[in-house]
Amino acid sequence: MYTLLIVDDQKAEREGVKYLVQDFNLNLKIHEAENGKNALEFIRENHVDILFTDIRMPFMDGLDLTFEAKKINPKLKVIIFSAYGEFDYAKKAIKNDATYYLLKPVDPDEFLYIMTKVIKTCSEEEAEEGKITKLIDKNLIYEKEKLLTDLITGTENEEDLLEQFSKAGINLQCENSIMLLVDLKESFYGSKNDEFINLLKKEISFEFEYLNINENQSIIFLKNLDIQTDRQLVKETGEKIKLAIHENFEIKSCLIFSDNVKGIPDYYKEYKNIERMTDFGFFFDDSIILFTDDNFSGNVISTEWIDKILESIYTAFDSNDSLYAIEGIEQLFDIFKSDKSLSSLYVMYYSAEILKTAYKKLAQNDNEKFKSNLEKIFSEDNLKELKSFIIKTIIDLEMDKQKNPDDAYKKVINNVIQIIEEEYFNNPGLEYIAEKVYLSPTYLSYLFKRETGQSFLKYITQYRLNKAMELLLGTNMKIVEICSKVGYSKLSYFCMIFKNNFGMTPSKYREERR
Repeated sequence: MYTLLIVDDQKAEREGVKYLVQDFNLNLKIHEAENGKNALEFIRENHVDILFTDIRMPFMDGLDLTFEAKKINPKLKVIIFSAYGEFDYAKKAIKNDATYYLLKPVDPDEFLYIMTKVIKTCSEEEAEEGKITKLIDKNLIYEKEKLLTDLITGTENEEDLLEQFSKAGINLQCENSIMLLVDLKESFYGSKNDEFINLLKKEISFEFEYLNINENQSIIFLKNLDIQTDRQLVKETGEKIKLAIHENFEIKSCLIFSDNVKGIPDYYKEYKNIERMTDFGFFFDDSIILFTDDNFSGNVISTEWIDKILESIYTAFDSNDSLYAIEGIEQLFDIFKSDKSLSSLYVMYYSAEILKTAYKKLAQNDNEKFKSNLEKIFSEDNLKELKSFIIKTIIDLEMDKQKNPDDAYKKVINNVIQIIEEEYFNNPGLEYIAEKVYLSPTYLSYLFKRETGQSFLKYITQYRLNKAMELLLGTNMKIVEICSKVGYSKLSYFCMIFKNNFGMTPSKYREERR
């Protein structure tokens, strides 16, 4: 909404202009002044877009007011309305494209034409200024990103970098700073980067700089923090960010905090330490917070023990006992998870050897499929997902080998669905149900998706929400009671899940469908 200042020493004239603005539904915020002096004082203290002024007034006339007001706001649009004898004089006195003229008494049609034109001009200028501002902001962001990238990759000398930081408004010369890498387990930042920055502004209570590195990783430069004395505060901040990522985006994350950074060279050194720590994130199933000074070398399991388990897996394949082989794989991956001194490449190598043996015994050396799945092994970024992929592949090979396994599997899944229908209000988890049907959670998860076309979590969520819909439409129970009845402990979470699935809140759904 633009601001209009009407200036005339005659109240009737001001009222007439106000009436026309309101009668034509012009979207303007109106202010008044009874002479040029008062109007100028108002313009000095307030933003005005359009000045609508008479010429003859006491203390300061309209022409002097226009000249002085233009000094304060060169973009001010001025409409002079005057008697016939002053009209030509005013045009000669003010030669400016932003000035318009109306003859007294004001003709409504001419008034509407001039006001519409002025408002349109204001709107066009505002849009153009917005484009320029966005371009400037975009260039500034690009310059900041380049400098911060140079900082962590060590491609500039310290003196030049400090000078460029100063020009770009970046201040990282603190007594101590800490870097935080946020590594997400799927492509994210390309479409959600702005949302993520807003999340950080909400969750981080102190000053920081931000750099997006790629689709999966971003670095936050936390200022004036000491990892030794502020470690608990740093960890709490990490927990808040981790939880917010999960609640807002439902993505697993690995957060890695650096040691203290005291000068330009430290950023490059600590970034390298962070990069080395990303390998450990592979061994955790859920979101995790790590520090570069974490020590994972205290629980090393001998390769002899690993070799014994591998031997039992290979023996199971030789005996055509795929289920026993899967049990061995579960045991092996438990070791991989507990021994953080192992590298992800080491784990992938053994996974490839297991898969190679499985194809040799179960698929008559199908080299093409093996090569395709081998690529998949080395692209996994999570230990749990890698284990699931290997077990799933072995199950597929075993099922292809058998003639009619479908009936048995369908019976198992029917039992699972029956348990869900009987116990959905207790929110039964995958592990709980897997134990009831005598299968591993990984095996059950795969079979369930294969038989129903849906993941276990999506199926049980949809079932609980369908029950909620029935209660919303068929009973007068309160929303909070329905929330509890279908197994949700938090009303806010229930409402969010319901709206995500049906596009409206439970109360709105009840109101519209009844």
